[in-house]
Order: sequence, then C-alpha cells, then structure tokens
Amino acid sequence: MQSLRIIELALPLAFLLLPTYSVKAQSVYHVEVDTSAVKGSVGKMVLSLTTNRPLTNRVDVFNFTTDGKLSLPETVGGLVAGDLIESKIPSSFTRIAGREFLNELTLNFLSFGKKISFSVNVSESAANDGRPLDQFALYLLDESGNPLIPLWPERGNRQSRQGNPTFAITINGERGGQLEIFGKTIDHRRKGKIEAEDRDRDLRVNFSVTPAWISVEEENSAPTVALNGILAEFCTRRCEGLPICTGGEFGVTLADEKFLRFDDVGNLKTRVTLIESGKKVEDGDEDHPSTVRVRVIGSPVSETIFRVREVTVE
Repeated sequence: MQSLRIIELALPLAFLLLPTYSVKAQSVYHVEVDTSAVKGSVGKMVLSLTTNRPLTNRVDVFNFTTDGKLSLPETVGGLVAGDLIESKIPSSFTRIAGREFLNELTLNFLSFGKKISFSVNVSESAANDGRPLDQFALYLLDESGNPLIPLWPERGNRQSRQGNPTFAITINGERGGQLEIFGKTIDHRRKGKIEAEDRDRDLRVNFSVTPAWISVEEENSAPTVALNGILAEFCTRRCEGLPICTGGEFGVTLADEKFLRFDDVGNLKTRVTLIESGKKVEDGDEDHPSTVRVRVIGSPVSETIFRVREVTVE
C-alpha cells in the first residue's frame, strides 16, 4: 500500500458505499455494538434479509471487526460469500444474496468481547407490484437464542423467531430506506450518530447506528468532472494493531503527478468495483506502483480530497 507521506490524513466519521450496478437508491449505515456488559458469554449475531422478490436485493457487510471469539458461521437461504464465511476477522467484505424468502448469516460467538463494528450497504430495489417490502434486520441473541435486547410487542414492529430485531431497514426504494431502532421509526433525514437507548428498560447491549449515505440534494449540489489516472490504496490509522487492514483508503494519481484522496463514497465504492471486476491493487511503492487505471466522476472537495460519484476500472 502507498505510504501516508504522499497525502495529509483526514479521517472521516463513517464509511459510505455506493454499488457499481444500477439501483434506485441505497441504504448505508455504520454500526457499533457495545457488548462489554455480556463480555465472555456465548451468543449470536444474526444478519437477516427477507425478500418477496428473489434476486432483487442484497446486503453487503464491510469492515467487520470484533474482539470477541467466533466459531463457524451458519447460513440460511441464499448464497452468502466473503470473509465472514471463511471466519476471517477483521473482515473486509461479505455479501448476503436475496435468493430465497429468508436469507441469513448467523455469527456464532464463543464469547462476546467488548465491541463489534461494521458498515452495511443494503440495495434499495423496492417492490412496485403490491408485494410486501423486503427488509434487512439484525438480531443479537444469547446462548439459548433469546434476544439480548428486550422485546417491544406493544410497538407492533415485525417479529420473527428471534423476537424483535435490534434494528431494521425496510427497503422502500428511498436512500436510507426506513430505519427502525427498537421498533421506532427514525426520520430518514436524520444525520450523525444515533445512540440506541430506552429509558424505561435495562439494555444488556448498547449500540449506535450512523447514517452514511448521501442525499440526492448533496449529490447534485456540486458540478462534476471526470478524471483518469492510476488507482492507489494506502493504510490509515484505522488499521493500527490489526493483522489485516480493513480501513484502507483509495486515491488516484493524475498525469501531472497530483494525488487526490477519495472521500468515503469513493473508498467503499472503489472496493466494490475492484471485487466485482476481479481487479486487485497490489501493495505498491515507488519501485512497484499500481497499474490499475480508473476513471472517476465526481467533484473536488478540497485541493487533496475528491468526492466520488462513480468509478470504473478501465
């Protein structure tokens, strides 16, 4: 990976992701779970996608990290592929395909640690034929399969065999979808970290959800330009103490040797583009630079940062 000396570091608050294929919108959130109250206990995290139109939607999980201990995962329904299936922690990328009505990835914890964090991108292809809307949901369970988060049946939110989801994203075709935390609908225009709390109940697990998607207004507010150059990847201090860097950032070196660092949209969008194109940015240095050429469309945020709307590998 490129050295940080080529650019000044400015860490963003949360990851974003835009898929490379055509969808109407996307729901992108960064999730942080505080499991210190149940540290050392056995439990599960279930990532569930229910769909009434197979092969329409999917869920991508990025940059999954935890200090807990995991055993082999379990899956139900459609194909689940990526690092978490191979028990790689930290995990860069895992995809849950909506091929069946119920599609699940269950992460079995031999012991919870203090925290779990990851980013999730849910495609937003909404039903337009009167069918029920698809939904992504996350469940936190104890060893017996009981929810670590208390139930809220009086709120009338969806329940499954695991009870009420800790949080859910109903796929309605809009950017951000319909976010629910503890059964309460969150205003889709809300920005910044949303701390999950309930003053009337004793929560065994705390967590936060940070919206990390760009509104149409924000996307269209700046004029766009197209750039062609050599793709570069470099580590940031997100990787400190980790055997694998799951927080690398991307940028592009232009013909005049100017280097522009991508914003978070560009970082995760580029990673998806590389995965789906089969390309790989080799660890590079001045003697062995990257040879992956890309075309990026977006707008400059500053002299060193570029807001990416689209990236393609040439």
